[in-house]
Amino acid sequence: MSRSYFINIKFFRVFLIAQSSKRTPYFSGQIANKLFFDLLREKSKSLFDSFRMSRGVLDLSISQIYRWKCNTCKNSPIDYLKSKSLVKGEMVFFDVITSNLELIRLFPMFLQSIQIVSAYGLKFSPYQINMKSFDLSDSIIENSIFQLNFKSPLSFTQGKQYFKWPEPTNLITNLISLWKKWTNENSLEVIDLQNKIWIEKAKGRLSTVRINRKIIHQGWVGQVTYGVHEKYVDFINSLFLLGFFTGVGRGRTVGLGRFDIINHLFQSQFITLV
Repeated sequence: MSRSYFINIKFFRVFLIAQSSKRTPYFSGQIANKLFFDLLREKSKSLFDSFRMSRGVLDLSISQIYRWKCNTCKNSPIDYLKSKSLVKGEMVFFDVITSNLELIRLFPMFLQSIQIVSAYGLKFSPYQINMKSFDLSDSIIENSIFQLNFKSPLSFTQGKQYFKWPEPTNLITNLISLWKKWTNENSLEVIDLQNKIWIEKAKGRLSTVRINRKIIHQGWVGQVTYGVHEKYVDFINSLFLLGFFTGVGRGRTVGLGRFDIINHLFQSQFITLV
């Protein structure tokens, strides 16, 4: 994998002010998803339709909603299981990560002329949007051991099969699909991963989140250590760096499949960078 192909990922952080003190009814990534797509529909019905009608990999990821805590690492995602998730007047934010050029052009105008945005009975007033680019071509992990900590439920689908375990073949195959979509670089092929990446150890559990009244999503959270054949360290390094920002597996546009690269990149550190 040539590092020269690594993309400049665009991040948009959307800041909002809560207009009521209320429990959030669903997983906060689903609330962020609805807020984003409602705003997108107002600005470009054609782009909204192209995302919604797509059956392939999207060049779009959306995070959970976080409380803003004065630019410190104490920002925490809103927990829909708590009795009072939102407090009126507090600032919250969610991140949209994309390489879609049309969306990048539109995004700075998202909050223009918008007084109130709402989702599932929750109301917010727009505050501001920050934008940042990240070029990870020089961010290299120097050894052949990769420790990931999955912070939100991870799962994969293959046809009608549903996997809830960080098995290397599903993980890398999914990341290669993301790479091709996000970089428009199609030279990567799914390599035979046997004896090239394996699980050294894993400690975690299944976690369940409610997406809406009908859908409950279950996936794996916890730490897993992968060993990688030395010939493929750069290959896996680049894929994991992309996955750190985009998430991996099912539900990347509702904040699922997010992970830390232990001793290298942490979601909590990233939150303070944008």
